[in-house]
Amino acid sequence: MALALGLCTSACSGSTNSTSGSNAANALTVGAYGGPTIQRNFNPYSPNFLSGTAGLVYENLFGANPLKGGAFVPWLVTKYAFSPDGKTMTLTMDPRAKWSDGTPLTSSDVVFTADYLKKHDLAPFEYSSITAPDKGTVTIAFTQPAFGLVKDVGGLIVLPQKQWASKTDPLTDLNQNPVGSGPYTVKQFTSQQVTFGAREGYWKQTVPVKTLNFTICGDTAVQKLQTDQMQWTSCGITSIKSNYLTKNPTHHVFNAQYASRFLALNLTRKPFDNIDVRRGISLALNRGQLADLINGENPGAMQPVSPTGYDAKAWSAWLPPEHLTPVKQDVNAALQSFAKAGYRQSGGKLVGPNGKQLSIELLEVADYADSIQYARVLVEQLKKVGIDAKVKAVAENLYTSDQAAGKFDAVVSKVGYGGNPISGFRTLLASENVGKNRNWERWNDKATDNLLTQAKSAPEAEQKSISKKLGTIMAERLPLIATNTNPASTLYSTKHWTGWPDASNPYSSATPFDGLDTALTVLSLKPAQ
Repeated sequence: MALALGLCTSACSGSTNSTSGSNAANALTVGAYGGPTIQRNFNPYSPNFLSGTAGLVYENLFGANPLKGGAFVPWLVTKYAFSPDGKTMTLTMDPRAKWSDGTPLTSSDVVFTADYLKKHDLAPFEYSSITAPDKGTVTIAFTQPAFGLVKDVGGLIVLPQKQWASKTDPLTDLNQNPVGSGPYTVKQFTSQQVTFGAREGYWKQTVPVKTLNFTICGDTAVQKLQTDQMQWTSCGITSIKSNYLTKNPTHHVFNAQYASRFLALNLTRKPFDNIDVRRGISLALNRGQLADLINGENPGAMQPVSPTGYDAKAWSAWLPPEHLTPVKQDVNAALQSFAKAGYRQSGGKLVGPNGKQLSIELLEVADYADSIQYARVLVEQLKKVGIDAKVKAVAENLYTSDQAAGKFDAVVSKVGYGGNPISGFRTLLASENVGKNRNWERWNDKATDNLLTQAKSAPEAEQKSISKKLGTIMAERLPLIATNTNPASTLYSTKHWTGWPDASNPYSSATPFDGLDTALTVLSLKPAQ
C-alpha cells in the first residue's frame, strides 16, 4: 500500500523548504509538518499545536511503551504508588527537573497544571483533590478507585505556573514564546520551519543533537530524503522501498505496531447483528493479502493481527492465550458459518432465507487512496464467497457524519493501543461511546460494560484478567472483525546519527510527532562513527 505524501495527522500542521541551518554532524532535519505553511503555536493543550511542542519543549509526567506491553517510562515522575483502596495516588517527582529559564520544576507546578485545566474543563482525568505535601511529592485523591487512570495521569503535560497563571484560555492561546522543561527551546521560527536548539544543562542528560530543524514535508520530500537533506520523517512517501530504502544502506524504516485495523459492521443493521454472519465474513478475509498491499514497498509494515485486535507480540500478558493467533482465511468454514445463519451459495451468490443476496457497502473516504485500495481488496475477498460487496467512496465530511449517525453497512476502523488494552477496548466497545470515539459498530452489551466498569477500579493484575475476558469477547463474539496491525512508519538515516529504535529494540515509536517518544528518540541518538 502506498503511503501518500501529506499523511501527517493533527500533530503535523504545516510543502517545504528545509534548511540545513547547522552542520549535519550536530543537527537533524525532520519532515514534520504537512500543508503549505505553519502557525507559531506552542500551546500543548491547543488542538493545533506544532509537532515538537509536546516532548521537546514541554514534558508529561511519565509514559508507557505500547511496543513493550505498556512498560512504565519514567520522566518528570520517577515512580507512583496507589493506596490499597486505589483512591489515593502518590507521585514522586524527579528532583533534577528544571524549566528552561533555570528555575526548578516542582510538585506545585503539577498541582497548578491539573487545577488550571480542571478550571477550564480540560482535565485529562477526574479527581477530587490534588496537593503537594512537599516539593517532590504530588498526592491525588479520587472519589473512586483509580487504578485505571494511570495512563491519563502520566499524560499530564506540566505547565509553569509563573507563565500560565495569567492565561485565560488554554485552548486558544498560541503561547508563542514557551518556557518548558524539555530538552529543547525554540530558537527560530518561519512559516515553513521551526528550529529547536538543545538546552545547555538540560536536567535529564546531555542533549546529543544540538539542532533540530522541523520542516514541512512538501513536494520535494522524496528528493530530500534520498539525498539526506532530510534525515527523519513520518510524513508518508510513496514506494518506500524503491524511493528510499534502496537508495542508500544508511536508509531505514521502523514500523511501530501501535494500532490495529478492524472491519466494523453496523450491528444495528441486519444481518450483521448475527454472529454467524460476522464469523463467516471474518473467515472469508485473507489478512495476509491485505497486509501485502503495503509490505511490498515497506517490508513487514503491516501484519495480520490477533482476533482480539491487539498485537500478540507486545501484549500477550493481557490477552487470552487461546486467541493470540490471527484468523486464517477458510472459505469452507466461512460458508458453514453463513449456512448457520440461513445463507447458502446459489449460482455463485450467497443467498439468505429471504432469497436475496447478502450485500455489503463499505464506506470510505474518496480522497484517501491507500484506504480505498485496502477497501477494494477487502471487498474482492468478500465477493469470492458470493457477497455483493462494494466500496462506497464519499467526501470526508459525509463519511464522518454518516459514520457517526450509523448510516453505513461497514467501515474500516483504526484504533491505537494506548497504555494497555483496557483503554482500547473501552474506546471500541463501551456503550457510552456508540456513534462516537470509535464505537462505530454500535456494540451495546451489558457484560462488556460491566467488565469495563470493573476495570476502572481494578489494580493491574486484575486488569489483566479483565482484559483477557474482553479479548475473548472480541475473538468469540466479534463485535468488530480484527484484520491487521496499523503501523506508524518512520524513515530515518544513520549517516550521521545512530541509536534509532528498531524491531530489536523498540524503545519508542520513533515518530517525530509523538511527545515523550520523540524526546526519548532524540536523547538516545549517538553520532555515527
